[in-house]
Amino acid sequence: MSITCNVSPDAGWLELSGFLKNINSQLTVGMYDCTSAHVLSGLLAGLKGKPQLSLVLDHPAPNPGSDQTDEQTQAALSKALGKREQFAWAAEGNDPMVTKAIFTHAY
Repeated sequence: MSITCNVSPDAGWLELSGFLKNINSQLTVGMYDCTSAHVLSGLLAGLKGKPQLSLVLDHPAPNPGSDQTDEQTQAALSKALGKREQFAWAAEGNDPMVTKAIFTHAY
């Protein structure tokens, strides 16, 4: 196994976009938020025809620079992937989407 670390947003998209183009069978992701349209588009393109996405997504307060909300991201993924997606909101105490927290906060 190899691990590639990168700092975002400065250089993150360059590395991530290439990575998303080479998804072979399954992608497992834990993310703080996914509210950038170009990231969602790249993710959907990389998963086209692929078996499965497992995603845990936190639900931070809305960012005024967002292209879409985390709920809209989840809806788009669910619509495109159907049963190929396994999804859960992060069990974090400030997240309005969870009923029982495991973690008090994201940091």
